[in-house]
Amino acid sequence: KELEEQYTKLKQQEDLSREALEHKMEQLNQVKHDKEQLEKAHAGLKERFEAAATRVEFLEGDKQKLEKLVSEAQSKASRADETAQQLAAAERELQSLKSDLDDWEDKGKSMV
Repeated sequence: KELEEQYTKLKQQEDLSREALEHKMEQLNQVKHDKEQLEKAHAGLKERFEAAATRVEFLEGDKQKLEKLVSEAQSKASRADETAQQLAAAERELQSLKSDLDDWEDKGKSMV
């Protein structure tokens, strides 16, 4: 009878150990599954990061081109202002010369 009790206890311990092992195996399988999911998510994030980095590089290039165009436009606008000022000065000088010429013509007519 004592052997039967020991056998029963050992059998119960074996059953408990088997259940614990099965539980640990389920946990291990869940951990493996979670790891796979995390690896997939990581790969997706890495892809998105690389794509974003590429877009940033293109945008930086576009920004530099735009800055160059703005600088060129500002330079052309400055030259246009200078040209407009020179033109205005030339028009004033031409008007002065025309006035002088008119005065000389009037003096010439009055002498005749």
